[in-house]
Amino acid sequence: MYKKKFNSKNIAIIISSIGESYLENNLKLILNSSPSIGQIILCVPENCTISSKSKKILILKSKVKNQVIQRCLAKKHISKNIKLIFQLDPQFILKKSSINEILNIWNNQSDNVAGIGFIPFNYLAPKINLLQKILLTNSNSIGKVLSSGHVSAWKKNTRFKKVDWLHGGCVTWRYKYCSDIFNRKYPPINWSVAEDLIYSFRKSQKYNLLISNQVKLKTIKKNNNFTIKESYLRGYLHAKVIKNFVLNNKNLSIASYYYSMILSSFIGATLYLFFFDYKKSISFLGRFIGCLSKTYNFKII
Repeated sequence: MYKKKFNSKNIAIIISSIGESYLENNLKLILNSSPSIGQIILCVPENCTISSKSKKILILKSKVKNQVIQRCLAKKHISKNIKLIFQLDPQFILKKSSINEILNIWNNQSDNVAGIGFIPFNYLAPKINLLQKILLTNSNSIGKVLSSGHVSAWKKNTRFKKVDWLHGGCVTWRYKYCSDIFNRKYPPINWSVAEDLIYSFRKSQKYNLLISNQVKLKTIKKNNNFTIKESYLRGYLHAKVIKNFVLNNKNLSIASYYYSMILSSFIGATLYLFFFDYKKSISFLGRFIGCLSKTYNFKII
């Protein structure tokens, strides 16, 4: 048994939002779950209107609509008593017991654990097929970063598991190891694709990262009704950002990246075109163009 190191006053919940319809309700649930929480910091674009008037919520407004850039605004506002950063996306809904469960988990970890991600009870893991394994876009291993820069997903029934990366939507970080989470360098694009992968994989090279399903929480499914243009752009940005990630990590392979991206994009675009799903087909086309394009002229961190 480890000595108790954390209490609710040591947690800062950081929410980066664009004003989703379920945000206000989630803020109420957070306030009710633990009235003694250390800090609640909400980071939103400057044109976003928040109706909550609670003095317990610090609202920061960003000139740039970008999840990473918005979150970085919290840097100057973290209190001295904070030991854990709880990075929470608005679609993850806490239960009343969630904060105590998180504290119980952290108070039973060794000092070399830097981050713990939590799996919602209604999480649906993507099905893995042989073609994905061949194309290096997925694997049966839990939470692995593949040589291509793609990742394998989590599994719902995982009590505790050491992993290579953490999903940024519901993750806690030990602040003394991860204060640089507010010093990120990320392109000012609307979709912060792979930002969690890039940050957490770097931390996994020095510290342990864990995932767990031992916290009661659920996720709201997003209504991703993208236009043709948006579908293309998301595919394009995904390929471009992952290329930067692979090029800047010696443990990964640019040859595997091209093999995986080119073949999976060609097969995906063709297959979905055959089934008349033009949005998914155009998204794979965007990935193909993105992987052949120049990536950003700086290292994304």
